[in-house]
Amino acid sequence: MHGPLLCDSLTRMSSPGPRIGPAEVLFGAGALLCLAALIWPGYAWLGNRIEPRIFGLPFTLVYDLGCVAAAFVMVLGYHLLAGDRE
Repeated sequence: MHGPLLCDSLTRMSSPGPRIGPAEVLFGAGALLCLAALIWPGYAWLGNRIEPRIFGLPFTLVYDLGCVAAAFVMVLGYHLLAGDRE
């Protein structure tokens, strides 16, 4: 009854996964950098202060927004470099 469907699923599971290229390595390294910058110890060393104020905003908020903007640029770059692969 479910034989061909199960056999097809097992064949797809045993096939090798996608190749990891330089775009994936760069994206992974950048994602880990952003993660380390937003949690301890990166945040304690770099972003845990109020002064100087930038455009009236505390440095902590600007630091967080900068990390989010960097992550967005990374995702956009990854999409442009490796988005058309299948």
